Amino acid sequence: MNQAKRVAYRYMHRQAGVFEAPPAMLKTIGQWVSQVFAGHTLVQVKALLLWHGLQEDPTPTEQVAIVELKLLQRECEKYTKVGKTYRTRAQKDFAVDLKRWRYVSDIERQQDIASVERDWENIKVILNFKRYRRSVGEWRRGKKQIRIDARELNFLKKGWVEQFHHALSETLRTLRHELQHVGQDIITEALELPSEAGTPAEELGLAKPTRGRKPHPLREAEFYTRLADEIEQYVYHVRRHGNKREHFDDWIKDREFFKALRRKEPAKWRKAVEEFTKGLSDRGIDIPGKEH
Repeated sequence: MNQAKRVAYRYMHRQAGVFEAPPAMLKTIGQWVSQVFAGHTLVQVKALLLWHGLQEDPTPTEQVAIVELKLLQRECEKYTKVGKTYRTRAQKDFAVDLKRWRYVSDIERQQDIASVERDWENIKVILNFKRYRRSVGEWRRGKKQIRIDARELNFLKKGWVEQFHHALSETLRTLRHELQHVGQDIITEALELPSEAGTPAEELGLAKPTRGRKPHPLREAEFYTRLADEIEQYVYHVRRHGNKREHFDDWIKDREFFKALRRKEPAKWRKAVEEFTKGLSDRGIDIPGKEH
């Protein structure tokens, strides 16, 4: 590996922080996912409103349901006015677009960014409405394909508007996670790195070779993607429940990601807690008693 590649390699590993997904792709694909998800939900909402409208003497409970359904319809129509239902999935091809990505200058030390985009061409995004048990999202490098399982609303439970926003937020979080993996592969291939970009620093003793396949929370490629997931989910819970200090202590002790690191790879756990705290501070959540 030549000197320029070594510099870029060290930079990617040391300075990745919460590894960034290509922002232009996240925005474009996120808009499509939001429109599809909202349109699919809108069909269900209109069907329920039609059913309630056929009731001659609606009960007080039904009247409340009608009001919330209309509020949910309004939320869906912020993304699309057209309802469309999907039996199993929606899919679309998207061009690889690396504009405004923080790593572009490092890639351009080796290759013209336009040629990298041309080489990658398109990736296919599949939004499933038929859930798979194995995972809620997957990036398949060989097929250049992202699969995301949409979180559907449970109309037997109350709080449909809140359910909608939470389900959409979680679906977009999964998209961001998988696009981070896309970004890792783009950088790794463009710079011909000896190991995957966007992983904990070997110089800090955080990337240990291992035989066989590690559990998901311990995989090097998942460190920053899982960390970003934890930040998003923590922000959501704190904004709902408050009590930052209590949540923080329980979070870094009990969550699967942190628990696995603390038990098996304590150096990575300490790094994760440090980056987690910094990430929360960047989102306007400072933890009492923690320095940033």
